[in-house]
Amino acid sequence: TTLTLVVFTSDHGDFNWQLGLGKKDLVLYDALLRVPCLIRAPGNASQGRTSHALTEHADLFPTILDLAGLRAPPLSAQGRSFAAVVRGETETHREDTLATICPPHFTCEYPDHAAFRRAWEDQHAVPGTPLAFTAPYNVPGIFTRSLRTREWRYVWYRDGFEELYHLPSDPAEERSVARDAG
Repeated sequence: TTLTLVVFTSDHGDFNWQLGLGKKDLVLYDALLRVPCLIRAPGNASQGRTSHALTEHADLFPTILDLAGLRAPPLSAQGRSFAAVVRGETETHREDTLATICPPHFTCEYPDHAAFRRAWEDQHAVPGTPLAFTAPYNVPGIFTRSLRTREWRYVWYRDGFEELYHLPSDPAEERSVARDAG
């Protein structure tokens, strides 16, 4: 007999104007990192259930294989299966998640969006310039990492800037307490 596993997901969340941002941007906040993921597994008794387990995109491949009754090749799968969460056997998967954006050698040379916009207006139509044929809203990023637990999100930028959010008291990540923690 053939059973079908259905997975619906995305590569990122959607800001919906949270933090004043309306599109995918080069920042690491929950509004962007919380990715929709719906899984319909055959014979799953816990259908219709919502989980808030911490997972990473790398966990999808081994999870799909696990739900299909297959083992992930040990050297090609970086993530860990969260099939037990899908089956309703547990509510936890990871203690923390790591997100990284832009390779370590990336540096944004523009101090703010206005400076980027001025450079873009001068360069976007000129072949061979750094911003040739780019969109006016694709601001080049900077190497950034984020570590998230159930209670905290820490964000580190290559230039040394840090953000720290206590998620139970600030779920929208509007007030960094990084300087307070110092």
